[in-house]
Amino acid sequence: MACWDALMAENLKNRLNVPIGVELAVKGDFKNIKKILATLPVEVPGVALQVDKFAEARAVKNTTMYVSYVKDLVVSGILPEKAVEIIKQAIKEFE
Repeated sequence: MACWDALMAENLKNRLNVPIGVELAVKGDFKNIKKILATLPVEVPGVALQVDKFAEARAVKNTTMYVSYVKDLVVSGILPEKAVEIIKQAIKEFE
């Protein structure tokens, strides 16, 4: 940005601490702002993502527990198909 571009400088001053999009002109190691595009939406990190990851992690944990329960029933002498059926019924009862 040229030092004599007062309009652009004033526009940037009005947007301090606000994320904005800019169009840059790059020549070698120098970068100049050619145009201010728009104010970018601020993304709050993580809240929704944490909920989604928690639900996914919980589903994986539940699956692991159910497999363990089926193994316990099979070791006790119940046929695998019957053990799976028992666990599925238990899951429905606790929902």
